[in-house]
Amino acid sequence: MDASEDYLKKINNLKENSFSLDLDHETSELSVFIDRVDLNELTSGIKWLSTSILSLWCTYLHRMCISKNFNKLFGFLDPNRILVHTKPAEVIQTYIQNKLDGEPKKCYLGPLLNSNHWQLFVICPEDNIIFWFCSLNRSPKKNIKVILEGALEGYHLLRGIKKKKPNWKNIMGHQQDNGWACGYYVMKNMFDIIDACIVERFNEIFTDTSSYEKESIDHIRQLWAQFFLQKVEEQENQEKKDLMTKQKRLKKTYI
Repeated sequence: MDASEDYLKKINNLKENSFSLDLDHETSELSVFIDRVDLNELTSGIKWLSTSILSLWCTYLHRMCISKNFNKLFGFLDPNRILVHTKPAEVIQTYIQNKLDGEPKKCYLGPLLNSNHWQLFVICPEDNIIFWFCSLNRSPKKNIKVILEGALEGYHLLRGIKKKKPNWKNIMGHQQDNGWACGYYVMKNMFDIIDACIVERFNEIFTDTSSYEKESIDHIRQLWAQFFLQKVEEQENQEKKDLMTKQKRLKKTYI
């Protein structure tokens, strides 16, 4: 049994059915709720992924940036904050604009769930470019373009700069051959961008249009499962530490 199967088996053997985990990639206090349905989607390896899975993936990649000293280059837009089918356009636009202005980075990665299909955009504010990744080679819908262009325009105005509309570049990249793998394609693209520190010329780098091999998808599942278990352990340890601190304070109060 390889390492990925071990991690996935550990997840299946967990007694708890739901978890609330802090998200490091957001400066404001934000957590993600992950339940057994979300976990089953990932452990099966043949199901469509929820936003909770991709939210935690952003935190994993955020930590990866810190370990590689890339944290000044990459920012992450949380998929639950940019859900175009449930949130008003102006709310999403304001969130993105504030993110760009409050946490200056070279590039911002946004995993986007759109009409039950995962896609990825990369905003490079200073270059005024938006790179668009879709494993079904679909162009961005008009409402999405309006939101992202509005956020970028607002960001530039806050800095006293007036620029033309951003340059959109569609990235073909790897194309899926089934109906459920789009989330993994987004996760893999995000991982490759951070791992290789890609901040420009995406269209010259992501030129392979073949489908990902099963091993590539399984590697992503392994990384997510390993990080999930690590995050659960971290949070449990912190809760124990907080409880001990509280008990010590109460003890001092009654002495």
